[in-house]
Amino acid sequence: MEANEISLPLQTDQQVKKKKPVEIHNYPKESIIQYSDSERSYTYDIIKEGNYPHATYLKYTKGQKGFRIPDNYEVKVSLRKPKTRQVVRCMIKYMEKNPVYWIYYGDKFQYHVKSEKSSSNAACLYAKALNPEIKTRYSGPHFFGLHLEILQQARDIHQRATVLKSFDNLTSTGQNNRAKKIAKSISTIFDQVTAKDCHSDDNLSLKSIEFDIGNNSFYLSVNKENIEEIKHKARAAVQACDKGQVSREGYRTLASISQDLPREWKVSVEKRDITREMNEIIPISLINILPGSDDFVNSEIHINDAEIVHNMQQSIGKGKF
Repeated sequence: MEANEISLPLQTDQQVKKKKPVEIHNYPKESIIQYSDSERSYTYDIIKEGNYPHATYLKYTKGQKGFRIPDNYEVKVSLRKPKTRQVVRCMIKYMEKNPVYWIYYGDKFQYHVKSEKSSSNAACLYAKALNPEIKTRYSGPHFFGLHLEILQQARDIHQRATVLKSFDNLTSTGQNNRAKKIAKSISTIFDQVTAKDCHSDDNLSLKSIEFDIGNNSFYLSVNKENIEEIKHKARAAVQACDKGQVSREGYRTLASISQDLPREWKVSVEKRDITREMNEIIPISLINILPGSDDFVNSEIHINDAEIVHNMQQSIGKGKF
C-alpha cells in the first residue's frame, strides 16, 4: 500500500441504510398506533386526538420539520427499551394561547412533570425525575407523538368538517355550489369505476344525478345537454298545457314533483318562441273598422234603421285579421 493511501473501515448495510419510519395502525377505528425508526420504538394509545388552534396562535415545534402542536391532546405512550418498558400519559393544552405540556408517570400516573417551554423540555424533566444522575435525552415531538402523520391527517379532516357550514346555513348560491361539487365527485367516481370494471365498447354514460339534501331536491345533468332533445320536450310540454288547459302555476307544481319534466321557465321560453314563429308565418294585424265618415257605410245596406246601424258599429269596434 502506498504511503498516501488510507484504509477506511467498511460500513455495514445497517450503517449505510437507516430504518425508515413506520406507522402501524388502524386509526381511527382502533386507538393504538405503533411507531418505529432506526433510533426508537413507541406505542401510542390515543385518548384525545386534539385539534389545531386558529392559525393566529398555532405553535410549531422547533427544528426543520416544525410539527404543529395540537390543543386538548392526550395520549398514553409506551417506551420500549432493551431492559425496561415505561408507560406514561402525555397531555397538551393551550393556556393563554401557548401550549403547556404534562407528563404523568408512576403505577397509577400519580406523579407528573409540567413544562411551559417545549415538549422536549417536558421529556427532559421526566427523565431527571426518574434518575437525576443519568443524562437521558428524549425527542419531545416523538415522546408526545406530534410527528405521527395519521394524527395530523385526522385533525385536518375534522378541522375542514368543522369549518364547513351546514346546508341550511348557506345562501342559495352556496347551496347550489355544494350540490354541484357533490355531483362532480359522483361523476368522477363513476368514470373511475367504469374504466376499471367495464369494457370500452360498452359505451357507458352518466346522464344525470338526483339526490336530496334535507328537504331540498337536486337534479343535475352531468354531460352536455342535447339541445334538440330539450327543445322537443319543451314543445311537447307546451302542447300538453294548451290541450289540457294547464296554467303556468299548475305546470310549475307538476315540474317541482317530477324532475323528468322540463323546467317551467324553459317551457315559457319555448312558448314565446312558438308564438314568434307563428306570427312570422301568419301575420296578425289590427285594423280599425269603425267608419271614418258616413261614406264608409254601404249605401246599399239592407238595414235602414240608423240606430241599429250605429249600435252594430259600436259593438264591432276593432277586429283582428
